[in-house]
Amino acid sequence: MKKTTSILIGTIVLILLIVFIMFRNKEQSAVENVKVPDNNLLVAAGVWEIDKKENFSDSKSKVSDEIGKLYVDESIVVFGKRFTINPKFSSKFVSLQNYLNKKTNDENLSKKFTKDKKMIITISDGSKFYQDVVVLDKDNIVLPYNGILYYMKKTENKVSRTFIENYQSIYESKYYENRGNNLKDKENIALLIGIKNKVVRNDKSDVTYRTILLDIDKQNNAQIYQTSLLFFPRKNGFWVMEYKKNEFDNNYVEQFLAKPVYSGESNKEKRKLEFDTPAEITYLGPEYISIVKTKDQFENYSIYDIDKMSNNNELNIDQIGGKEAVNVLKNSIAEETADSNVEISIEDKNEDYKNLGIVRNSGKWNYQTQYNIKENNEIKLKNIILNIVSHLNLSPDELSMNWQSIKNLKSSAIDAYSSPDKRILIVQTTDEILIFDYSSDNRLIGSIPITKDDSIIMSEWAVGNYAEIWKKEFKNNEKIPSSFITNLRQ
Repeated sequence: MKKTTSILIGTIVLILLIVFIMFRNKEQSAVENVKVPDNNLLVAAGVWEIDKKENFSDSKSKVSDEIGKLYVDESIVVFGKRFTINPKFSSKFVSLQNYLNKKTNDENLSKKFTKDKKMIITISDGSKFYQDVVVLDKDNIVLPYNGILYYMKKTENKVSRTFIENYQSIYESKYYENRGNNLKDKENIALLIGIKNKVVRNDKSDVTYRTILLDIDKQNNAQIYQTSLLFFPRKNGFWVMEYKKNEFDNNYVEQFLAKPVYSGESNKEKRKLEFDTPAEITYLGPEYISIVKTKDQFENYSIYDIDKMSNNNELNIDQIGGKEAVNVLKNSIAEETADSNVEISIEDKNEDYKNLGIVRNSGKWNYQTQYNIKENNEIKLKNIILNIVSHLNLSPDELSMNWQSIKNLKSSAIDAYSSPDKRILIVQTTDEILIFDYSSDNRLIGSIPITKDDSIIMSEWAVGNYAEIWKKEFKNNEKIPSSFITNLRQ
């Protein structure tokens, strides 16, 4: 009996062992079939030279003619005048034809490529640099950039150490400040300023938008260009935001249309917001837009992800700042209703609360909401700043000096902005935007005329090679008319 039991147990163990081995081999095989390469860099590393170029946009970029080779290393990536010494690599496998159709909005062009899945390597640094690389094979890649497909062949397997060290030295010199608070090596600076002009006549608002490009070179010579559209940078290139208002047959429609500069007339890349009440922008950044709508003299704020704004699906407070932001809102309501004579009409589900906007206040982008407060049987509107630690990536707004020092510098200041390298300080008053050289005892180097009806809704900075790219894109793109403003004083 004991012998029979032992044989039975041994048989069961053997069967389980065989099943385990078969299952493990099958599992390993399945994993290997979908495994992403351990090092995304290996395929793209080296030096690449342009073999040919093909336009996929109806507007030609003059910048493209200046682009030379592509250099890819784990510590640096250089493509024309764009470079980063902090590259991050990620990859995915997608249908090449579908990817290029979406990227170029050109079906005839994309049909030249196979539907087979190819590796797309994305290179970014979390700041200004962003580039997709389409890997055709180990010696051939395609780069979509600024309305052009660059077909490139590998010429070297590695980037030379001397080349890398040279760019690292350039980068370090850009952001080094000595003890005297003067930059060791000044670089060109560019600032894109989005301006809203709102004129109220007979209880009706007339709203227009424009963009100013402020270009400052190493010697602090300033030039200014402007366009009638909102022109803003995104990780995949420059976009424009158009504003349209239509009134017909008692119907009222306001539209905000966002699209890449190089999208041509195709609708595939367009994003649209549409409202049946007056609406205006309070903030525009690379990723998000804030809108305030007015109806029956009451205002309501909304924040949208630009990539998803066509759904008119605004973000709620939980998406913006999580549970901590929800608690900030609850505490704010509690403070406002501490007086027994005050009532606030607000949704009970605070996680779904969407009456949130982004506004500019004393040198910072702030989250703001509006409560309808009933006090002594009278309904009033009250704007409330919410100190939320946000999940959203907003435009940087760190000032080179505190707000009181700015007011001491210019008592009529209503807003201010500092360049990333802290060299330039921009101060806004009711009738001009003043440009100060912060690194030289706040010397005034220029001014931009504005009116009391103007407010700033966008501020995006670029330094060094990016400043040069921004300037060329702003001036040379055929769809972006620009003009020179001469009201500068040295």
